[in-house]
Amino acid sequence: MFSESQEERRDRRRQEQLFLEGLERFRRRGIPIFIDGKEMLPKDYRRLFVCEGRHFYMGDYIPGADGKLKEIHFDRVHL
Repeated sequence: MFSESQEERRDRRRQEQLFLEGLERFRRRGIPIFIDGKEMLPKDYRRLFVCEGRHFYMGDYIPGADGKLKEIHFDRVHL
């Protein structure tokens, strides 16, 4: 079994925090974020990092007709 060091845990948490801050910037710009088909609030974004069983979340960045980002979708992918 793999065991993370304190430094690795700290680094992972920092990367997660940066990712969540990026999602929040998109949301503030009016870009909706969906998880499993439901629009989610920032308090729910941490679900993306919880792996229960054999699944993870994959992001899909949806452009509009003008090529600009329109929506972000995260869907559970089972292994």
